[in-house]
Amino acid sequence: MTSMASLRHELPCLALVLNFVAPSKRGMLADVLLLWLECRRASRASDGMLAAIRLAWWRDALRQAAKTGDTQHTPLVARLTQHHQQATLALPKIARIIDGMVAKRLAEEAVAKALLTWHNAIGDYLGEGGSQALAVLDKALLGEAYNKGDTAQPKSAALAVHIRVIYWLVADPTRLAYPTQRPWLAAELAWLLLWRRI
Repeated sequence: MTSMASLRHELPCLALVLNFVAPSKRGMLADVLLLWLECRRASRASDGMLAAIRLAWWRDALRQAAKTGDTQHTPLVARLTQHHQQATLALPKIARIIDGMVAKRLAEEAVAKALLTWHNAIGDYLGEGGSQALAVLDKALLGEAYNKGDTAQPKSAALAVHIRVIYWLVADPTRLAYPTQRPWLAAELAWLLLWRRI
């Protein structure tokens, strides 16, 4: 399964966002967002020890892949290793960030603390405003209402289209259920972008 196909399977609305980045970056960003989802899930385990074990698995898999090029773990690790070898992604840096998350969850610190650096690290790949957009998306996936105070300028022209689309998605929770509850969401989004309403 390709990177975009995997992201469409996991969270279709997030795959929709990547239609607004350069085609050459889509595969790498899709894999980065898939890793974001995996570590987000692991961090949110009810027990700190269980969260730490799950996060440690990803940390160790990425470290081994960076050192040896071993891609036997999962298709996602294999694709992330390819990005590392092409110098578009720094696996040791990501593994260090996950290591910090492991320490926080072992100490049973708040999940929000464990995820803060994660949003920042992965959000950097999305560009300016990406970290904040992922933090807002994380809350929305938990069913928390979107609060415009979560960001200073969610629709700022300075933010790239794909970041503005994330804010548009979280403004209405049903949009996150694309395509099951909102099958025409892509067309609705295209119309809004055509008329510069996002």
